Amino acid sequence: MCLSKTRCSLCWITSCRTVVWVFLWTKFSCSPSTPADCSQYNLPMCPRNFEPVCGSDGTNYSNECMLCFQNMERKTNILIRSKGEC
Repeated sequence: MCLSKTRCSLCWITSCRTVVWVFLWTKFSCSPSTPADCSQYNLPMCPRNFEPVCGSDGTNYSNECMLCFQNMERKTNILIRSKGEC
C-alpha cells in the first residue's frame, strides 16, 4: 500500500513486477514432468471422468487418458507437467 501520491505508481509497478515474476516462475518453472501411464487405457476410448492434468505443452487435458489419446493421434510425446489445471 502506498502512502503518498508520488510513490503510488512506483509501488504499484514494483508490486506488479513481483506478481508477474511469481506468475511466470510458477507457470514455467522447470519442475520435472512425468510420462503418462497410457498402458492402463484402451485407446482410442477414454473415460469421461474430469481429473485434469497439465501437459508439458501447456495445454489442459480433461484426464490422463485424453493426453495419451492426443499423443497417439499426433504422434507426440507430451508429458504430465502437473496434476490439475495449468
